[in-house]
Amino acid sequence: MSSNELTTREDAFIHNLIRGMPVKDAAIEAGFSDGMYGYALRKRLAKQIIDAAQDYLSMHSVKAALKIVESVDTTEPINPLQLQAANSLLDRVGIIKKEPNTGIAIKANIFILPEKKPSEIIIENES
Repeated sequence: MSSNELTTREDAFIHNLIRGMPVKDAAIEAGFSDGMYGYALRKRLAKQIIDAAQDYLSMHSVKAALKIVESVDTTEPINPLQLQAANSLLDRVGIIKKEPNTGIAIKANIFILPEKKPSEIIIENES
């Protein structure tokens, strides 16, 4: 068996995690006898778990996109948390790219000077 192939129980374990089960319960539900083995399993299958989570987010990205479009078209009040969650999900799956914060802030002092008046030249006559 190659490292990319999962056993039926390993696949069930990952599926249980994606459904929101705690690690120990996910392992027991998948057919592993000792729930504590789930933590070793989670560590060993970390890449596959991340891939499954990415797939899960991708599947729900359509709902997030619909929520954003709905917020544009609606005349009803919009729940800002739902809109923020939709934006975050789309960012995580790569649909919306946020510009990285460089941490550079430019601050400038601005001085407003009065209007310049022409200089007066005084010529004295010695007469």
